[in-house]
Amino acid sequence: MDGFMESAIPIVAIILSIGGPLAIAALVIRSSHRKDMALQEMVASAVASGKGPDEIREIVGIINPKQPRNRLWTLKAGVFLIGISAAMAFTALVLGQTGMLEPGAYLFFGGIALVVIWRVTARKGDGS
Repeated sequence: MDGFMESAIPIVAIILSIGGPLAIAALVIRSSHRKDMALQEMVASAVASGKGPDEIREIVGIINPKQPRNRLWTLKAGVFLIGISAAMAFTALVLGQTGMLEPGAYLFFGGIALVVIWRVTARKGDGS
């Protein structure tokens, strides 16, 4: 029984580490698809009832409004990741655990990448 548990733990870990994100992605795709299908059914019923294109656009705009894109989240996420990496580096240096420096470096460069993306995509005079 002990040998079975030793061989089952890595298998379960692999299944959960791959299956967990796949299950989350499947749920997001399913909910997005259901929303799109409900919107299509509503448009089809509006067309069947004889509504004009302007009325249908108004209905769709009320149900599914277009949100202005805010690019400030990339800056916030980048600064957050840089802060987490600095905290990890400080903790690693205080505790003498150099094993924390590698994940901290990944977070640091990920944060730098997000700040660069924000800077490249930001328009002149645009605060977002």
